[in-house]
Amino acid sequence: MGTRPGRIGIAWWWCAVLAAAPAPRAAAAEPLIADPSASVLAIRVSKSGLLSGLAHNHLFVPSRWHAEARYDPGRLPDTSVLVVVDASSMHDQEPRLNAASRDEVSRTALGPEVLDAKRFPEIRFRAEEFRDTGEVGNREVEGVMRGSLTLHGTTRPISVTLKVRAEGPWLRATGSATFAQSDFGIRPYHTAFGTIGVDDEVNVEFDLLMRPSSASAAMGGVAAGSGR
Repeated sequence: MGTRPGRIGIAWWWCAVLAAAPAPRAAAAEPLIADPSASVLAIRVSKSGLLSGLAHNHLFVPSRWHAEARYDPGRLPDTSVLVVVDASSMHDQEPRLNAASRDEVSRTALGPEVLDAKRFPEIRFRAEEFRDTGEVGNREVEGVMRGSLTLHGTTRPISVTLKVRAEGPWLRATGSATFAQSDFGIRPYHTAFGTIGVDDEVNVEFDLLMRPSSASAAMGGVAAGSGR
């Protein structure tokens, strides 16, 4: 028995409609928020100068910071990250210094000669370009985030090496970045006629436990950071 012409026309009409219809988009990944109680964000600055043997390296740890990300292992190029640090919360936690020395270093770092935290209260890193450099395992990915760092009122491009692995229902992100203070208009601190000071190069290290934003909200939010 032959097919009716009307049915053929209807069938072709539906094919045309389906072909023209936009493909369904995958749902956007839920934002991930860093849990400060299970995370570490640290800034290392090394000593320099002719009499650097009399000085110490420095380990700055912010007490107020926020990190969030959008990450979908099936859509790695769409990964985005935002980290915001309250500059006034940066304090030296170098264990080889006594409390008085750490306080003095912190005051200098926050003052107008270095961070000038009153004038520039926020340090911000934003990245929206991720390039994976290889899958380490079934639940672990390595890559490089390229973005911008705003510090001391100046914004410069910066790259961050990153490793992400599943940790139960959450993600653990570890990595590091390096930049020069002078690129942001900061003159590396020196004293004693330049014989004691710090390097221009700064190293940032992080180990962040990232939870879905809904889980973070249920836990009361994560507005402040702390060394683990």
